[in-house]
Amino acid sequence: LETCSIFFLGTGKTYAMAERLTLLDCKYGMFFIAAGGAFMLNTLYHTWKAYTTDAPQSVDEQKKTNKPDLVVIFSGKRKCGKDFVTGLLEERVGAKFDTIRLSAPLKKQYALDHGLDFQELLSDSPYKEQHRRDMILWSETKRKEDPGYFCRLATAEATSPVWVIVDARRTTDIQYFKQLYKTLVVRVEASQETRAARGWVWTDGVDNVESECGLDGYPVDHTIENNGVPQTTESQLQHVIGIISSVYY
Repeated sequence: LETCSIFFLGTGKTYAMAERLTLLDCKYGMFFIAAGGAFMLNTLYHTWKAYTTDAPQSVDEQKKTNKPDLVVIFSGKRKCGKDFVTGLLEERVGAKFDTIRLSAPLKKQYALDHGLDFQELLSDSPYKEQHRRDMILWSETKRKEDPGYFCRLATAEATSPVWVIVDARRTTDIQYFKQLYKTLVVRVEASQETRAARGWVWTDGVDNVESECGLDGYPVDHTIENNGVPQTTESQLQHVIGIISSVYY
């Protein structure tokens, strides 16, 4: 079979993607796509292309043979303690899952393009904060071209049955994984007073843009309060630990 059957249910802009898809040669595949989902169409297009093309693939279009049994997606405001919570999770579960930072490939490419220190951009430092706003603008351009770009790049080397995404910031991040895998979406919350004590300072162009506010109010499966009371945080983390452990045992 040398063709790909694509069924579009809808009108308008949906058909613009049909023309784009039919220009590509592929082995096989079938999609049923509802109208009105521009993000879904674009994500499926790039995912489908990565799986079916015979041409040599770039990292962001890798051919992935293994799929995780579960993707745990953490989100939260700056200085809410996502790294602390996911680090605690790794201690309790053991190094059995892939810890994935969606921002890592973003920062690496940004550092290469702009001659910056990649390791410093990964750290929780003033250096990172100095470049945060420009990185946000640069990454938004990339995401508009392909919403799943950084998600695929970040998971290119993941092999474990469980992936833990430690820094989801946009609805498109969560939608990408939800469309492809079984997910558990977790929100880490901390009060402004707690965050301020950890060094958070409200910054225009950072704290009022999508990368920081895009998941405010987004429906999640579980919430963890991380206001500096370790017993409370760990108690609420037990639910996540139990679900991850069920994958292995």
